[in-house]
Amino acid sequence: MVLVLFIAIMGVAENAAALMLEMSLEELASGADSIIVGQVLHRKSHWNRDKTEIYTRVVISTEERLKGSAHSGNIVIAVPGGQIGDTTVEVTDVPDFSIGEKVVVFLRPLTDKQVAEDGLVNTGDDVPWFQIHGGFQGKFSVLDDKVGTLPLMKFKERISNALTGGFPSHPESLNMLDSESLSSIATISGITPSSASAGTNTLITISGSNLGTSPGTPYFYYKDNGYYGCSSCVSSWSDSDVVVKVPIFTASNGYSATAGSGPVYLTNPAGDKSNSFPFTVTFSYGGIRWTGASPVVEFKVNPNGDDAILKAVQNAADTWNSVPNQRFSFKYAGTTSVAKTTTNKINEIIWANLQPGVIGQTSIRSSGGVISECDIAFNKNFNWSTNASTPNDAMDVHTIALHEMGHWLNLRDLYGNVSGYPTDIDKIMYGYGNYGMQKRSLTDNDGRGMRYIYPDADPCGASLTLTDSAYRLFVPIVNTNPNLWVDFQYDPASSSNMMFRLANSGQTANPSDYSTCQPSTLSLVDSNYILHIPELLFNGISYRVDLTYVPTTDGRIWFMPSGVWTN
Repeated sequence: MVLVLFIAIMGVAENAAALMLEMSLEELASGADSIIVGQVLHRKSHWNRDKTEIYTRVVISTEERLKGSAHSGNIVIAVPGGQIGDTTVEVTDVPDFSIGEKVVVFLRPLTDKQVAEDGLVNTGDDVPWFQIHGGFQGKFSVLDDKVGTLPLMKFKERISNALTGGFPSHPESLNMLDSESLSSIATISGITPSSASAGTNTLITISGSNLGTSPGTPYFYYKDNGYYGCSSCVSSWSDSDVVVKVPIFTASNGYSATAGSGPVYLTNPAGDKSNSFPFTVTFSYGGIRWTGASPVVEFKVNPNGDDAILKAVQNAADTWNSVPNQRFSFKYAGTTSVAKTTTNKINEIIWANLQPGVIGQTSIRSSGGVISECDIAFNKNFNWSTNASTPNDAMDVHTIALHEMGHWLNLRDLYGNVSGYPTDIDKIMYGYGNYGMQKRSLTDNDGRGMRYIYPDADPCGASLTLTDSAYRLFVPIVNTNPNLWVDFQYDPASSSNMMFRLANSGQTANPSDYSTCQPSTLSLVDSNYILHIPELLFNGISYRVDLTYVPTTDGRIWFMPSGVWTN
């Protein structure tokens, strides 16, 4: 965004869904009862029999069976979550499907008992029910007869080798940045800022030489050696500078995904690749939130009679509550005896039977961009620990609860883990967990995500927002007589010098409301007017900013940034 471009110019450095077990292709193949290649014929979201949960019924034709004796005709996959009318239920780490999409899916059958317990409703046909094995890791999209960049035939050979123990295979080592088409001309020399958030309309500038004058595609690291190319993220492209938005997106397997920390590279229209350059994603925001300026979200826990588990969950909530300068809080509201998550207007944390590889899973219910209810289910098929030192055969309750509660804030999983580049491994929102792993505190960037969504702004504080393609800088009170509010705009398309035009101003209403905070000041310094803004909250970070008046002949009032500091 423009503010971090100010920082680069001024030379000021920035200070610092469900959780999955990463499964190899060999583990996916051995754990699945059936593996099929097929095409999505139909998908529709339904309420379950009791109208307490939404699930999506996906009908897939069976074109080829790679393992097992799955039905030779059509099959039905039950995918938790979906949308009916204005009500949306998002379940972390499950795949999505599109009608007409060709897929390779790893399946486990649902028994009649499971179908009955889940309240799944048949629609008049006698088609067997299945679930995806391994969550989103068990679905691969086939496009142009390829899975990622690998031909479908080769991918099927990998599955065959994985089933016979020929080699250990990674499930998504299919989109690796190869060196065959690396351009010897296009060179990235820097990214400004070097770190930014995803899902917040944040713009970064990729600088270099010989980048080309025709827009190409920026690629951000996603996960498992996979990259996401986002041509629609490009704001401007020149031979030396490419301005792009840090994206969130829906992955090819339907997963609600995001750019992660790691390598970034560019391709030109001919497909030639630049070198890769390091970049850090601080946090990723999914775009919905709880209502109110200072929401208090109550939750109940079914600890299965274990007081230590109950205490660990409460400790995780308190860890988020302790993040400074934010307006959100979790509030423990007692225990519950429920053993299954349902839509009941109660936020509940339970232990349940989940798919292999899924450590914990969050369900988010929302309408119109407003979250109304969240639940967490921990997989009771794992060993769980609350010990000071987590055993190597157990999952840590505090750690997993801390991660899943991050999803209640609508922070997305991050998967950056490329050696030699910035990674997301230390963040609580890192999307992979493991036995013995213990992370009972938040990183600065986890806290920044919370502050971005629920900022505790000083009432005198200014705000910088992006509307369409222009930036708005709003200052609620300036120490003039009388006190004024001022509204500036900066349009990158019409000014390359980061000039802010005074778009509107007026007398501040109820100035006594600002008596306890420090207003912005307009001063004459060495014949120049300086607007000093002591508090500007942007992207979860607080800054001090100086703007200097720039005389022009167009009859308008313009200011330019002359100093930016981190508070």
